[in-house]
Amino acid sequence: MFSVAAKQVKMLRIILTYYKRGAEMIKKGATLVKLKRMKVHSEILKMKFSVPNDEVEKLDELQNRLNRAMDEMGAFYDTPTEL
Repeated sequence: MFSVAAKQVKMLRIILTYYKRGAEMIKKGATLVKLKRMKVHSEILKMKFSVPNDEVEKLDELQNRLNRAMDEMGAFYDTPTEL
């Protein structure tokens, strides 16, 4: 099954966002296990087959969910801990 160019571009953006923001989270103390346990991770893995070529806007929703999930994780790791 092929994907139209617009879908390919959006999928690549999502993958790069996950990679870049995930690397930031790891630097802040998150583990790879925590990143993989995010609900959005499984959605990213399935996006090629779960989003039809004529519904590419659903990838925008996935991008938004990814950003929200990373923001939530970032807020947790940005919180200073008391000693």
